[in-house]
Amino acid sequence: VKDAALRVARATLSGELMARNVAMDMLEAGNLALQTNKLLGQPTVKSKVVSKPKGLLGRMKRTLYNGWHGVKSVVGCKSKSTPGEAAAAAEKAAAVGEPQKMNCTPRKTIKTVLIALVVGFVVFVLLASFWLYILLAAVAFWAYLRLPFFLGWIASECITRFAMFGYPISFRTIILTPWLELRKGNSPKLWLLVQAGDFSLANPPSLKCPHKSFVTAAAVQILVTVDLCFLWPLIRRGELEPLLIHIGSIEVRQATLVFELRKHQLNINGLVRELADREVAAKLGISPGAPLDRAPPAEEKQGCSSC
Repeated sequence: VKDAALRVARATLSGELMARNVAMDMLEAGNLALQTNKLLGQPTVKSKVVSKPKGLLGRMKRTLYNGWHGVKSVVGCKSKSTPGEAAAAAEKAAAVGEPQKMNCTPRKTIKTVLIALVVGFVVFVLLASFWLYILLAAVAFWAYLRLPFFLGWIASECITRFAMFGYPISFRTIILTPWLELRKGNSPKLWLLVQAGDFSLANPPSLKCPHKSFVTAAAVQILVTVDLCFLWPLIRRGELEPLLIHIGSIEVRQATLVFELRKHQLNINGLVRELADREVAAKLGISPGAPLDRAPPAEEKQGCSSC
């Protein structure tokens, strides 16, 4: 810049126009540097106070001097502005019209992080609940398909333990079809259609017959009607009236009876005898395999005293 100023100063009158253009360019550069320093908050280098130049050559020297020190302040001074001040200066420069590079990367703030967490949690819950509903529906469908087998096992265990006193009886499947009959002037009735599959009544375990079952049937269908008139006295007064159960029909398909002679007696006789022994043993409170020809000691003493 100094060399340019010297060349301009030594220019002849014919090159005055060229020197003037160079001086104007330097003046614009100096003004731009001063404006940038003000926006960035940087200290500016003040030019020396000189007397008002006289003539064209003096004005050219002053212009070159100001432009040189403006450029020097931009290049030589270190920036002491903070990131916030630099951003504000960039915004001001953009407002003035200077092109700025736009950063389109979204900034991570607490609000955006919380929104992302909430949205992710909602999506996770929806997906988890969707698969959970599908799993529950599959389990319910499987339980519905296996329900006849479960009812058959429950019926077999209950009848064997409580009705037959431990004598084996089994149902593989049971299907229940209930409906309620309501007629004006009559008590309500509960209709129940019971369909049992693979029914079997075992041979007496004490005889040890070759065949396991005495009676088998592929299917048994029973239509039962229960009169619900006993419910009103039971609810109102707490009294249990006789329960009326009507068996409409019994249908047995592919029934098989196996008669065998074991230990000089038929299996049917052994079945009746064992059922009676089990019932008496349950009444006396002894095990089914215990002999029944002796009574408990307390009863023997009581019988002797009465004699």
